Amino acid sequence: MAATLPFGYHSVVNKLSSPLPSLLAALPPMLVADLGNSSLKLGLFDNGIVGPVWRIPNDVLEGVATPDGALFQRIRNAIGEPAIERCAYSSVLQPDTTDRYLEVLTRRLRLNTATWASVKPGRHSAVLMGDYPPQQLGADRYANILASVALRPNTAVAIVDSGTATTIDWMGADGTYQGGVIVPGLWTFWQTLHQTTARLPLVPLDWAKDYPGQSTQSAMQAGLSVGYAGMIKALIEENPLPVAEVILTGGSAERLHAWLTRAPQVAPYGLTVEPHWTLLGIASGSMAQGQQPVLVSKPAIMAG
Repeated sequence: MAATLPFGYHSVVNKLSSPLPSLLAALPPMLVADLGNSSLKLGLFDNGIVGPVWRIPNDVLEGVATPDGALFQRIRNAIGEPAIERCAYSSVLQPDTTDRYLEVLTRRLRLNTATWASVKPGRHSAVLMGDYPPQQLGADRYANILASVALRPNTAVAIVDSGTATTIDWMGADGTYQGGVIVPGLWTFWQTLHQTTARLPLVPLDWAKDYPGQSTQSAMQAGLSVGYAGMIKALIEENPLPVAEVILTGGSAERLHAWLTRAPQVAPYGLTVEPHWTLLGIASGSMAQGQQPVLVSKPAIMAG
């Protein structure tokens, strides 16, 4: 059974997203879902913004863990009646697992006539991919760069998405994808040190009180906090191309923002927390006019 997820994964994220362009704001409401390695992030996209958003651990969707009895009812109440028919998703999971999770959502949310559209890169990508093979770019990373096209046009950005893995992807001011890096996520980094050693404890994931550490716990905290923040900072700044803004998203975005802004020196770029960046990219990609991303419409799954 999967380990319990930290950082309030069961709670509703109430922060609203940045608004997408008015063209998309005029379209009917839809559900957008980001199927990740540890949890599913589900949001209501309406009037150009995403919110509210719910995180549902994958072990709940698998039936391993007992879900909050009122969780799906709260989501149904937020969606309202009649049930939404337009839904879109990105998934880093295997196809059979993805289909199973979408079936659970469809049944539990009573989306009787829902059609799920997959947003993912392909041969005819909606993004200028440079030398990166589109089929090798994860669907969540693709959604992140779609959001940058919609929300940060003509701007060089780096998107740091910290979940089970942390990815950093760069978009040039000309709209060309420049490439990215993949490292263990903060939660993975934190858990692994305890799980792969005989006697190291699972310490609170806080900024180091002592540096260098004056106990085993503070030494671990020093490595986890100062070390992880330093790694992210180095990965961003190692890219020789200019970056005007760094977007932080994913479950550890706010923690990383706090850690990265502790230093007194001013970085040569803006640092912004956008908790729903991936969902915005899914919404944008699924409804974009003109250059259309690859959409794979799944047949409706009837609720039982």
